[in-house]
Amino acid sequence: MITLSQGAHEWSSAHRPIEFEYSYQGRNVVSVTNDGGYAKVIVNAAYTDTPLVGSWMSLSGTLLGAYDNNYKIKIVNSTTSFTLDTPYTTGSALTGTCKHIYLPEIKIYAGYDPGETWDDELPSFLVATFTPRNSPSNNIKIDLSGYLKSIFEITAPDTGIDYTSWNRYRLFIDGDYSDDYYVINAAIEQDDLNKYYVKTGRFLIDYDSFKTGLPLNRQFIQSCGITLMHRIQGNQVVAYQFEDGDTSDTDIGGTGSIGL
Repeated sequence: MITLSQGAHEWSSAHRPIEFEYSYQGRNVVSVTNDGGYAKVIVNAAYTDTPLVGSWMSLSGTLLGAYDNNYKIKIVNSTTSFTLDTPYTTGSALTGTCKHIYLPEIKIYAGYDPGETWDDELPSFLVATFTPRNSPSNNIKIDLSGYLKSIFEITAPDTGIDYTSWNRYRLFIDGDYSDDYYVINAAIEQDDLNKYYVKTGRFLIDYDSFKTGLPLNRQFIQSCGITLMHRIQGNQVVAYQFEDGDTSDTDIGGTGSIGL
């Protein structure tokens, strides 16, 4: 079992890192004893899923660092006792934590399920299936940007709600979906995107000053011809059309103000 320790922002730019971190389930070390020359670790409580022979455990904070390392499980003696594939060197009561290194299959889904809003415009589909690796920090660190930017194609802007520029995505791990996240076909830094553009009323353009620019600043509207601009409204991206310098709001599809 793994636990989300750091998720991505609610909205992410597809062309910037989209990072998630997961931590392993840990238990306190009760003792380490000698099992035929191998170290047998006993923990204070069973794991949600009993580790299997051949899987790995990570010990840290043991007395004098005697067993601070990662070890393959040689024998599962019980739900709280595991003989490790490492020589026994010292025993008795020890301090420390024993984590089960568990690497689950992860699936990324984009879009909406039947019966949900926008299930016709953005139907659900499987983006990728993969098994992560253990990181040097003894947790799971993944970056989804490579997968999620592949779901977009360069197309002409859609009308009103621009279904070509954004999508919802979720992770599916151990039979459960994650919370909803959203990705946009952009390269804005993640912190800037969520601070200055998500549900603020600002259009997705580079303002002269984020802090002093008005929320509905239209400094890039052309004085002649048609200008198209997008902004995040609610959980969708809406395209607006401006003609010949007219700065009144006109979203192409005529959906009006959807709210921030």
